[in-house]
Amino acid sequence: MKRASGRLIVVMGLLTLGVLPVKALAGPAVAFQSEDFELGLGKKWAVGSDKFSVVDSSLAFSGDKYLNLTGPSATGGDSLLWETSSAGYENISVSGYMKIHAALELTDRLSLGWSVDGLTWQIPIILSGSPVNEWTPFSFDLPATADNNAQLTLRWLAEFDGASDRVLVDQLSLTGSPVSVPEPSLLSLFGVGLVACLSRRYLV
Repeated sequence: MKRASGRLIVVMGLLTLGVLPVKALAGPAVAFQSEDFELGLGKKWAVGSDKFSVVDSSLAFSGDKYLNLTGPSATGGDSLLWETSSAGYENISVSGYMKIHAALELTDRLSLGWSVDGLTWQIPIILSGSPVNEWTPFSFDLPATADNNAQLTLRWLAEFDGASDRVLVDQLSLTGSPVSVPEPSLLSLFGVGLVACLSRRYLV
């Protein structure tokens, strides 16, 4: 039994060394949240103004409906929150399509900001530079602080000064990779097998 104990200690030492080197396994990027507005603005949307509405029209990029944003905006802009979640995902990107249906002046802008606590908003992405009357794709990456967060929120902010200002948005998507998990090294797997073999030989 003493011989078995000594060998078991050596094997456990090898196993400990084998567990230390690990590498991260990140899955392929997938779309884990999407919005096509076909069912209107659901419970994950917090509407702060009647200037945001879902319209049923052939103007939609895909399907029958799209998000319609019009002016004039209130002082400080009109906002619409997409209260979503990135829990379980990292390397987050936001994408979609937009169309400026009526020309925006230099004083008009549409931006998209984000928050992980619903209170502090990060620097917004300005989306007002698209061609008029053309569906234009947009996509941008969020920093690592937006990864794996159940309180991730996106905020549309429209700052339009005229009643004729209008922007259409459709086919929103949040894309990310499943959060990385450690992979045991080959040495640790070897150690597990060796412990099993010796346990069977000496302890039975």
